Amino acid sequence: SSLTAIGANAFYCCYSLKAVHIPEMITQINKETFLDCRSMTEVTLPTGLKTIAVSAFSGCKSLKSIDLPDSVNSIGAEAFYGCAAITKISIPRGVISLKSKVFGNCTALKQVFIPDSVQSVNNNAFSTKPIVYCYEGSAAATWAKSKGCKRVYITEDTLAKVQTLSIPDTMVVYLGTQGHIRITAYPQAEYGSLLIESSAPEIVSVEGDALVGNKYGEATVTVTLNGVSKSCLVKVDLDSWIELPSELNQVRYEAFAGANSQGVKIPDGVRLIGERAFANNESLILVLMPDSVTDIADNAFEGCDNVEFICASMNTAAAYAKEKGIPFSVE
Repeated sequence: SSLTAIGANAFYCCYSLKAVHIPEMITQINKETFLDCRSMTEVTLPTGLKTIAVSAFSGCKSLKSIDLPDSVNSIGAEAFYGCAAITKISIPRGVISLKSKVFGNCTALKQVFIPDSVQSVNNNAFSTKPIVYCYEGSAAATWAKSKGCKRVYITEDTLAKVQTLSIPDTMVVYLGTQGHIRITAYPQAEYGSLLIESSAPEIVSVEGDALVGNKYGEATVTVTLNGVSKSCLVKVDLDSWIELPSELNQVRYEAFAGANSQGVKIPDGVRLIGERAFANNESLILVLMPDSVTDIADNAFEGCDNVEFICASMNTAAAYAKEKGIPFSVE
C-alpha cells in the first residue's frame, strides 16, 4: 500500500478500541489520531515510524506501556498527555527535544530513559518526578536536577543491572523475503552486544539484524542483548494460498489449472485429486497432503515444475511424489 500516515482524529474517541497494531508502512501518526481512546490498553508501533504528532495518544488512560521504535525522531507536545497507566518510557535516540506536556498527567510514570541525543526538555514535559536514566552532563541530567528527580547515570554497569528486553512471542516471515524482529530494550542500549540466533537456519537464517525465510516451516529465534535473552517463534509462510473448503472430498478436472498461487493445503477428507486439477500452476511451490488422499491423477500437477509436497505420513501422496520425482517430506 502507498499509505504512510494515519490522519488527524482518525480514531478520536473510539471508546471501545482496546488494541491497535499499526502496519509497518506507516511513518507518521498525525494530530489527535487516537485522542481519548480511553479503553485502549495496547498499541504496537511500526519499526519505521518517524513522527508522533501533537496529542496523538492524549487521554489514552488505559494504555499500560508504549515501546517507541528507534526510528522515531519527533514527538509532539502532549503526545501522551493523560496516559495514566504508563509506568516507564524510553525515548528513542533520534529525538532531540521533549516538548510541553508530552508526558503530562502520566501519573503512574516512575522511570524514564532519556538519551544524550535529547538537547532540550521542556520545563513541564513531565508532571511527575520519575527516576531519570540519563547521561552525565546531558540536557536530561540538567533538567532532572532542576526538578529534584533522582538521576541514574547510564554506564555499561548500569545497563547490565537494569536492562530489560522485549521481543514478540511470534512473528511471520514470507518465503524468500526478509523481516526484522522488533527488539525493545529498556533503558535503550547500543546494540554492539546484540546476538541473534536461529534454531533452524535452513528455515530461517539470520543476516545482520534481518531474518530470511528460506523454507516453509518454523524456527525459534533467540535474541541476546547485554546477557539478557528472549526467544521468538518465527513462521515462514507463503504469500498466497489456494483456499479449499474443509468439507471438500474431491478436487476435480482442471479445478485450479493455471492458478497463480504459491501453496495449497488439501483438506483432510479429500480422497481424489483429478485430471489436471492443478496443472500449469507455475507459481505453485508447496502442497500439504493429508492421509485421506488415495487417488491422484497422473497429470494432476502437470507443468508445476517447482512444486514440493509435505505429506502427513508415507502415504499415497508420498508414493506419488516419489514416482513423479517431486520433492517431498513427511511431517
